[in-house]
Amino acid sequence: MNTSDNTIKEIEQYFLSLSGRGIMLSSMDYYIISGWIEKGLSREQILTGIRNAFQSQNIRKIADCVKYVESEKEDRSEEFPKNNEKSSGNSDYLTTIINNFNDLVSSNTGSGISDFYSNYSDEIKKLINTGGNQLFSMINKLEDRFFEEFPGQLSPHDLRNYKTQINNFLNSRNDYINEKSKNKALNNYSKNFIIDNYLDKNPFEI
Repeated sequence: MNTSDNTIKEIEQYFLSLSGRGIMLSSMDYYIISGWIEKGLSREQILTGIRNAFQSQNIRKIADCVKYVESEKEDRSEEFPKNNEKSSGNSDYLTTIINNFNDLVSSNTGSGISDFYSNYSDEIKKLINTGGNQLFSMINKLEDRFFEEFPGQLSPHDLRNYKTQINNFLNSRNDYINEKSKNKALNNYSKNFIIDNYLDKNPFEI
């Protein structure tokens, strides 16, 4: 394991220790961390930024920490490309997501949900020239909206099954600290249920 791998592993463990959930990060999280390292941010800057993020707001993903880590960079103009500059790394990342949605369109040709996937592919194509911090924020919002809207694309039978599973999950859990933690757990369960039952993988991950 090289120095970069060790740094990524340490950042991963630090983030998970603060979040208190999960055993590993998503592929998108690793992509963001690798981007920080490639841009020259030090281990200390990244860890400090992540800590500041958790102290400031409810953090679910590494993408939520981007603006805090960025603020640790002395010369912020060098950390991410400007919005009007096309990053080849960002382009490759978006191309992968677009291809994921195009695969979903192809495998569902003739069904109503094909248009749903196609619309998201088109929205992501519009982000091709968007810079780092803004890009990940917008992708994050698109991903949340996708999983919120997905149940509305299910057949009546599948929708009833989905609602039954959601209700069963809620009824089986009575240990929520507050309404926020309850909603967070519900969103995570709903997302994983959709991926496991209706998608081969999360189309927003590379």
